[in-house]
Amino acid sequence: MSEQNTGGDGSVRWTLDADNVTESECKNLGGGKHTQNGIDKSGDAGDWFTVSIEVPEEFDDAEAYLVALKEGDQNLLWGVKKDVSDNDRIYFNVRIERKNHDQIRVSWGESENVRRPRKAV
Repeated sequence: MSEQNTGGDGSVRWTLDADNVTESECKNLGGGKHTQNGIDKSGDAGDWFTVSIEVPEEFDDAEAYLVALKEGDQNLLWGVKKDVSDNDRIYFNVRIERKNHDQIRVSWGESENVRRPRKAV
């Protein structure tokens, strides 16, 4: 299963599982700094990432969260927005929740959590 999970654990916790790693590097840079990177050959160009977000505590259900993401809200907390510092990106905010290790999941390759479109473009 190739995926990366990020969520709250009093601050932030992440895990990465990769099925076909050909390169990887992990460095402790001192002073609490850390960097890691790698190449996982289990995701081919043209295949899909699936990015999934657990419904935040503020919302009753997935439908209410979808509405907030699509339409935003008066406080501008929720909703998908254009990144003004990078014209090639969009973003939305997710509040860090305590003891919720998989709030944000990025899956690829043959992970059971990849949701490929029914009709690929």
